[in-house]
This record gives sequence, C-alpha cells and structure tokens, in this order.
Amino acid sequence: MYLGYLFTLFTSSSFSLKAKYPRFESIIKRLIRDQIQFKTSQMPVPVPDPVDADTSTDYTGPPPRDMIASHSLTDEIIARHNDQCPILGPSELILLNNYVHAPAQRLDILQANGMLDVEGSRPGSRAHGSHGSLVGYAMAIEYFDEQDITKLKDWFGEGHADQRMKKGGWKGH
Repeated sequence: MYLGYLFTLFTSSSFSLKAKYPRFESIIKRLIRDQIQFKTSQMPVPVPDPVDADTSTDYTGPPPRDMIASHSLTDEIIARHNDQCPILGPSELILLNNYVHAPAQRLDILQANGMLDVEGSRPGSRAHGSHGSLVGYAMAIEYFDEQDITKLKDWFGEGHADQRMKKGGWKGH
C-alpha cells in the first residue's frame, strides 16, 4: 500500500526528485511486483466455515495459489465438496452461486459484499486481504471462464450445494 503511494507521489509531475533519481521508479516497480508475488504465494489454505466446520479434520487439498495457477479451482470445488473439510463453506458457496447465475453482475456482487477493489489497487486485494474470500478473489481477477461458469451453474442446478448453502442462510431460488 505504501509502496503504491510512494510510486504515485514520486512519478507525479509535481514531484521534482524524479529527475534526480531516475532508477527510483524501476526500484519501486520491482518492489511492488515482489510484494504482490509474495502476497499471492502466502494465500491461506481454505478454512472451513464455522457453520459446518469439523474442527477435527484438516484441509488436505492443494493450496489455493496452485489451484488458481493450474486453473483447477472449479474442478477441485466440485470434487472436494463432500469432503470433511471442503474448499468452500456456506458463505463462499452462496457468493459463487450468485456469481455463476449472473456473471455479468460480477462487479455489483463484489461491491455488495464489500469486496470491490479501490481503483488502482491490485485486483483481488480487498477480497483476499480484507475478507479472506477465495471466491471473491477469483471473481476479482476474472478467473472463471465460460466453461467454469457453465460447469458450476450445472452443478449448482443439480442441487449439490443446496444443503450446505442453507446452513449459511441461503433461501433458495
């Protein structure tokens, strides 16, 4: 956050140090890039939602960063849904369900859940950093493609997540 502010301040036309320190801009850009890579590599393992948590069971699936990098998040959500410690709890399933039924409303859904990033910030920073939401992060970085959305919409349509979503307060369609 401070690096971004410093970079903005330094590169603004009213700031006179730019001419004195020409390498400073590239150093700040590299620091920001490294900070983003570090934060992404430190994404937490999904934690069971308190509503349906089985605290005696630890999550055994792949780390979120690996699922996103290999574009396997959708398949893992579906495959691990009935595990003792699934990837998504009720609130995340409800968020994902709302999104796949109205993908064009992505930004509105993020905003309604307090996860819309501030203009100029790193995509997904509010969803990941402030809310710890894997689904919000994936939405913010536009992770889900048409194939993912279709697969998830069909999966939700078959009622696979209904029981767990109802535990989170979901009323159904």
